Amino acid sequence: MAEGRRVRADVLVAAGLKLVVMPLVAFVVARFVFRLDEQDVFVLTTLGALPAAQNVFNYAQRYQAAVPVARDVVLVSTIGAVPVLVVVAAVLHP
Repeated sequence: MAEGRRVRADVLVAAGLKLVVMPLVAFVVARFVFRLDEQDVFVLTTLGALPAAQNVFNYAQRYQAAVPVARDVVLVSTIGAVPVLVVVAAVLHP
């Protein structure tokens, strides 16, 4: 039972980082480091908010490393990307 909780915690942390931290970092870097225009900031922030790539699961399965975590992060981040992308579009669309 403890293993299931550990996997769940890993999935929530990884999906949270992918859905919240990556778009914020993309926004800050695009806006304040590179000083891009509004449309480019929007594009880069949107790209940062996309879900985890399927190849993460493919590598995990190929090398038999954290397969349940990779599988679940891809699923959770794909579902969670929809509301995150809506928020990004509502806040940043030029």
